[in-house]
Amino acid sequence: CKDNLRTKLVDRCGGHRFQTQLVMVSECKYKCGEEHNNGRTMGRSSQEFRLKDGTPCGKDKVCIDGFCIETCEMPFV
Repeated sequence: CKDNLRTKLVDRCGGHRFQTQLVMVSECKYKCGEEHNNGRTMGRSSQEFRLKDGTPCGKDKVCIDGFCIETCEMPFV
């Protein structure tokens, strides 16, 4: 699952116009970004995204609102 998720995130970041590289992946968030240095100017930009609610993030855990929580603690109502 991890390799499949990473491949999807790399593809998704590659589709962005300015943040084309996968920079960071945490339990329930990922960041796309870009750095440049043309000898005169240097710049860095990034954008952070949440994984979809329900994405597995550990044993008996899923992502909800950008946080990894145990499934027994999920709000059902």
